[in-house]
Amino acid sequence: MKEIKQTYQVTKYQAEDGSIFDSKLECEMYDNTAKCVLLGKYNNLVIRQVNGYQLTNDTVGIDGYYVDIVKVNTKDDLDLVLQLMYFYNPLLRKEENRDREIKLTKMVNSALISDSHILFIGRGYDYDDCFSILSTKEDFINNIEDLCKEDNQIFD
Repeated sequence: MKEIKQTYQVTKYQAEDGSIFDSKLECEMYDNTAKCVLLGKYNNLVIRQVNGYQLTNDTVGIDGYYVDIVKVNTKDDLDLVLQLMYFYNPLLRKEENRDREIKLTKMVNSALISDSHILFIGRGYDYDDCFSILSTKEDFINNIEDLCKEDNQIFD
């Protein structure tokens, strides 16, 4: 008698939330559905979408780069923003990006306790599929004020 061992390789596909599928198409459809559901809820948080010129009072900026101005009022709103952050940026889950993940999570959480509850979220250029946490309103203003201090001059 002769023993025969056979090994089979099976390809599976993993969605952004960890769900496993037998086909690539099923997985893509699932991810797209999840994305649509999340963005549908997220759009209710968007106060305004502006481009780079609008952010700088039409003087300097990038016309085609869009930023959502978002108001987060509840813990559910924060959770939604974080879900989208992970959905669009799955590399944040990797150990080497842990510091960036912590920084962004703190920034999102700080928006809820701020006076304005405002977050700036980069959505990219016209045809990008982007979701990038940029700043809270308070951090944005503080950064501008710091840059305008006389001790920060680059010329003598």
